[in-house]
Amino acid sequence: MVAGCGAKLSKLILFIFNFALWITSLALIGLGIWVLVSAAKFEAIFSEDNISLVGGIMLGVGVFAFFVGFCGCCGAMKESLCLLRMYFLFMGLIIVAEVTGGILAFVFKAGIEDSMTSGMTSAITNQYGQTSAATEAIDFVQKEFDCCGANNSGDYVGSQYELKHGLGSLPDSCCSPDTASGTCKFTSPTKYTEGCVAASINTIEDNVVIVGLVCFGFILVEIFAMVFVCCMTSAVKTNSYTNFA
Repeated sequence: MVAGCGAKLSKLILFIFNFALWITSLALIGLGIWVLVSAAKFEAIFSEDNISLVGGIMLGVGVFAFFVGFCGCCGAMKESLCLLRMYFLFMGLIIVAEVTGGILAFVFKAGIEDSMTSGMTSAITNQYGQTSAATEAIDFVQKEFDCCGANNSGDYVGSQYELKHGLGSLPDSCCSPDTASGTCKFTSPTKYTEGCVAASINTIEDNVVIVGLVCFGFILVEIFAMVFVCCMTSAVKTNSYTNFA
């Protein structure tokens, strides 16, 4: 058994951290499964393959994080140098993956916007009002972000929806909720003027500082966990050498 307050504290903190990691990993697994199940619903805005890829990554990361938490808890409980070293290595890989993911998201931001714009524009022109999946997905986005169309309400010009409902017609989700059903038009004063791609990107950018601080906090906690693993490993090795002597 490890001795000393520092080693005992390291073991306690590792238990607490890995319990939180388990909870987070279960949430990621659940979210990944939900994304995979709901992929068809949002294929009007993103490629269904892309959504499935995101869901698969979430599920994979969740399972991996659960395994890492298992290594950490068992390593601390059993005072296993092998498991503690594996845990240290895996935590390092997780930090590298998080930093890499953040960099890639920043680098490919323009490509993500273009993909959203082209996917949603095509869905509005050809599928909105024709298929329930496209209609529900676009209505959800327009209501959630108080927006209309991918770029703006002009995306509905010449669309299947306009051809069916008359010139200048817009979906109810393009106007504020207090607008009477079926009366949303290009000339409506309650029409949303901002496009949904810009609105969603702006929402993310408005909260980028909070998101950045949360991510930085996670990485900082993970680094501290690695430090405590080093303390725990050192204590186990010292105790082993003492017993051997």
